Amino acid sequence: MKLREIGIEGIFVSFYGANKSVHDKIAGVPESGDKVERTLESCRLLGLKVVLNCVILSDNLNEMVNIYKYANEKGLKIRTDCDIVPRWDGSDEFLEKIINNESYKKMLGQLAWFGHVKTDDSLHHSHNLGGCYAALNSCYISPQGELWPCIDVPWKCGELQSGLKFAQIWQDSPILNKARRLQKLMAMENNKLCIYSRHKKHHYEQEEE
Repeated sequence: MKLREIGIEGIFVSFYGANKSVHDKIAGVPESGDKVERTLESCRLLGLKVVLNCVILSDNLNEMVNIYKYANEKGLKIRTDCDIVPRWDGSDEFLEKIINNESYKKMLGQLAWFGHVKTDDSLHHSHNLGGCYAALNSCYISPQGELWPCIDVPWKCGELQSGLKFAQIWQDSPILNKARRLQKLMAMENNKLCIYSRHKKHHYEQEEE
């Protein structure tokens, strides 16, 4: 892989279940669990830092103990999140999979019992880097190979499966460069909002003109 060669130090990998059938069901991509496992092994061999990114849903709630056990066995960090937002295609089917407080506390107790977390830990870890880093030092690659500035910024910048190289898209994509110009505007204002939230406001329209 060339990720290491172009200076990538680490990646977040979506991981929904140690049980591959659970992962595949949530990801909506057949054999996705196998692909993730191969990706994790490749990253290990390359010395890339990996964080498992796991959204907690009703579909994988009973998998959380196994997910933490898997992460511990592999020596991987894990980031969990209970927040669910509608998909960019307009579907809100995942909203019905939000877990309630009672289920959350029960799961937390199970994790504490197995020594994975302390009883007073919160599993909701949000990015707190002091601002938006989309298109600056991070991006998102979809299961279909599309590159976006961020998982929360659904602007298609290029397709890796079309033969384009990551470095080429990262450096030359007009959409990524547009996002970077917007980042500069926000930096001048000391604005730490997500650029996708910002783009809906008048500053983005002014930048476009």
